[in-house]
Amino acid sequence: MSSHLLGDFEISNFTGAILGVVIVVGGLLIYGFRDLLRFSITRAWAISSVCWSESIRRKVLWITPLAIIGVIIVAQLQRPSDEQDAIRQTIKFCLFATGLLIVITTIILAATNLPKEIDTRVIYTVVTKPTTRLEIVIGKVLGFARVSGAILIIMGLFTGLYLHLRASFLRDDIRQRLEAGLVNPTDLASYQHYKDVGLLNAKTIEMPKQMEVFARVPDPKSKVRWFSGNSEGEALIPFEFKKEDFIAPDDNQDKTPGKTGAVALIKIGWDQVGPTPEEQRAGKLPIGIAAPDTKPTTRIAGKLVRAPQVMVRVYDTNLNQLLPGNAVGNGKGVDLADPAGITPIPVYITPQGIQQMLQGDRTKIFLNIIGPNKGYEYSIAPDSAVLLIPGMSEQTQPKVLQPAYSNNNPLAAMPFLRGRYGMGGEQLPGSSKETGPVVVLPFSNAAPSGSGAQVSFQLRAGIENSGDEDTEKLTQIEAVAYNPKSGETSSPTKFYLEANRQTIFQLPRGPLADGQFEIRLRNLTDDHYLILRPDSVSMIQSMESFDFNLLKSLFILWLMSILVTVIAIFCSTWLSWPIAIVLTLVILLGHWGVQQLSDTLQPGVGNSIAQDLGLQDPSKAKAFTSSYEALSKGLVAVSTILPDISQFSATEDIEKGVAIAPQRLFDALTVLLGFGVPMLALSYVFLRNKEVAP
Repeated sequence: MSSHLLGDFEISNFTGAILGVVIVVGGLLIYGFRDLLRFSITRAWAISSVCWSESIRRKVLWITPLAIIGVIIVAQLQRPSDEQDAIRQTIKFCLFATGLLIVITTIILAATNLPKEIDTRVIYTVVTKPTTRLEIVIGKVLGFARVSGAILIIMGLFTGLYLHLRASFLRDDIRQRLEAGLVNPTDLASYQHYKDVGLLNAKTIEMPKQMEVFARVPDPKSKVRWFSGNSEGEALIPFEFKKEDFIAPDDNQDKTPGKTGAVALIKIGWDQVGPTPEEQRAGKLPIGIAAPDTKPTTRIAGKLVRAPQVMVRVYDTNLNQLLPGNAVGNGKGVDLADPAGITPIPVYITPQGIQQMLQGDRTKIFLNIIGPNKGYEYSIAPDSAVLLIPGMSEQTQPKVLQPAYSNNNPLAAMPFLRGRYGMGGEQLPGSSKETGPVVVLPFSNAAPSGSGAQVSFQLRAGIENSGDEDTEKLTQIEAVAYNPKSGETSSPTKFYLEANRQTIFQLPRGPLADGQFEIRLRNLTDDHYLILRPDSVSMIQSMESFDFNLLKSLFILWLMSILVTVIAIFCSTWLSWPIAIVLTLVILLGHWGVQQLSDTLQPGVGNSIAQDLGLQDPSKAKAFTSSYEALSKGLVAVSTILPDISQFSATEDIEKGVAIAPQRLFDALTVLLGFGVPMLALSYVFLRNKEVAP
């Protein structure tokens, strides 16, 4: 979570790290220096063996068969969408049961052990021996870590064997269905992949750097790009600025930014690619009756063509509309009389709009250009827009702000094009013509491993239809690989897609070999819309052993169990065991809970809540707002020093068949050391000052 202000200072993760170092140095190296010198790993291990033996006598391991039976029953009752989903859900059930089992068991054992030994006076015989309180604390952590390790070994062996057995049966069923020709066309490519590589996967995947939606396949020899009309495409042009950039060039008095407004000078070309709604209506009228039309026209190759419009808007860095419509071009469309896009067209931004744009510390905006007219496509180039800051006198030359393209980054050197945006992603319209809208996904440094002739890709996307066609019609996709450096284009791969189901398709290795390539997708089914996000497509770069991936997942769970043990022991050194259990859960879930409330803890939310509650009295509203803001800041401040258990995510990647990256192991280990070691030091300090013997 990002840092927040508390009073006059900022509490952050760095501050939490400094606090942890102070606790460790003060508790162990200063306060417990003598015990640290006397520390014996042999005595600590002996204490851990006592914890282990006590746990075995309490028949803790007998709970694992119950968890195994529960997993098998739930796995058999599942309703998967396909065989791969069956394996995915089984992995989730197995690891969820394993994680829940070790967390609950560890909390109960560790939080109740020390209070129970004090109540029964068992600890008296330990502290009267030449055993330090540091050895007691570390010994108990080691002991319960051994118990959780044993549970993980049992559950891990069951998980591995059960998954391999289940995957083997499902793979045999896939082979039989393929041989009998009983596979749906939408599943054919994926089933062939499952047959070849199996269902238990640990893939290393590469994601595209971004995603753009073009009306036409981009020409590598030209910087002109095309986006669709009918509000199905739009262009985004970035501008970076300082407030003083908007001071009129001849304003030598108060130098107020935005006093004269600004002018967006745009150059947009267009091409009519289909009948307009007016032409369609005219075609339906009786002979001799023409539909009225007041739009401007232009003559192309001797033919009179109606000119389309574009709408210009200003977006913030989150790609949300920043200014109201009447602040840019008076909220009206701009007529485009020049199909070549050479003639610049001014769009005025009011001074009030500029003032709103400059509020806060904003230094970047996007100029958004969208074509509302059906039957047209629009062209745009890197020099298609500039911002002019007029002078107070008409004779003064205006300032010119150029787009903030990155010349060092080819992906950010041109206007960014995207499709119509919705909740699920961007829309790619279907077209059965030879040319049509295309999604371009560039990959960088993504050379596939191995030596096979084909490289596998994954695609998961939504599908929408216009509502007036055959809903049973299958959605066909065409995929092509293109290498910008060599110009090599692969032969197209065509396959069918089912909504929100992962589909595997393959492309030739040739254009992909150097790792710098583009994947281009077209929707070949008329009246169908593909709903895509940048992460909808990924390349399977390499494969590793599933068993090794499972081992990494179990290791992350074991690290989490050690953290739980340390926190539970810390709480039990100064609280009774029921309260220690509750506090352990609060500490574990505190950071996660504040993350879930992040939107409601932002500055200014208190005032909105006061208005929603109908607090009309200004003094009461102010008191409520101040209290809410103080509580929010306090919660955020506390959360920065609590452990982030999301770093112990052990199921997300393996469930998706993705290889767990070493960074995940490092992140989990960092949280354990960063929070666990200070908690261990505090546990020692509290226990040393606790009267546990007569």
